[in-house]
Amino acid sequence: MITFVRPGVAEVGLQAPDGVRSGFPPHSVRLKSLVGRLVWLQNTTLYLLFRGVTMAGQAAKRPVYRNIHITQILGYRLPIAGIVSILHRISGSLLFLVGLPLILWLFQESLISELGFERFRAAVAHPAVKLVLLAMLWAFCHHFVAGIRYLLLDNHVGLEKGSAANSAKAVIAISLALTLVVAGSLFGLY
Repeated sequence: MITFVRPGVAEVGLQAPDGVRSGFPPHSVRLKSLVGRLVWLQNTTLYLLFRGVTMAGQAAKRPVYRNIHITQILGYRLPIAGIVSILHRISGSLLFLVGLPLILWLFQESLISELGFERFRAAVAHPAVKLVLLAMLWAFCHHFVAGIRYLLLDNHVGLEKGSAANSAKAVIAISLALTLVVAGSLFGLY
């Protein structure tokens, strides 16, 4: 009797009766035996791989996923491309949740009447509103420049590690430069 045991499964046996012909020729029993061994080897290998064990008996190396708590996020060092990606999402959210309602309200105030236009001018002259408008200008400039970067990346331009880091640095530099140029006009420097 040939017995194959697989972890977690009952014994599977192939047996040729002693002295009694089973109706199968002897090579059929050998073939069943060979097939049984191959099935056992395949199932055992799959089981060990599933359990994280290699054939040498060592534990398989698995990737380490770090669960970052919200309090640890500022101490975690992201590559510059990751920072640009997060800023792209933040700027898009700011534009949609704050910028769009603000611009629509200011546009409405400027068109409703002469008194509404004066309210618009008074609101835009307030320093707090100017800071909010400056944040919206940065969000627009950053989102626009980063969007161009992502369009290039989608077309497989600049996918290498070095060029991706350089393009991310360029996005930050260009968006800040554009924001400073427009901020000069907003605060009356020229």
